[in-house]
Amino acid sequence: MNPTIAPVTLTGTIVRFEPLRLAHIDGLTAAAAEDRRTYEHTTVPHEAEAMAAYVADLLTAWRAEQTIPFAQIRSNDNRPCRRDEIRESSHA
Repeated sequence: MNPTIAPVTLTGTIVRFEPLRLAHIDGLTAAAAEDRRTYEHTTVPHEAEAMAAYVADLLTAWRAEQTIPFAQIRSNDNRPCRRDEIRESSHA
């Protein structure tokens, strides 16, 4: 667990942002396999092994206080639909 930033869930009407966990890998893999046209300008693994490594890297970055990763969960069916993160800006 990150020593400074406690996990928090952000809930909206369409989605909620949950702290990213290994348990999200299967759902994120399924979501990445749906329509890949929206991933043209970003890296989104679409195989389970690659997604597991991707999530593990994000969790390592979180423990190092470099990012705060979230799984975006659809409210209508409770399925992960993507991942997001908050990073500290290096711009003043």
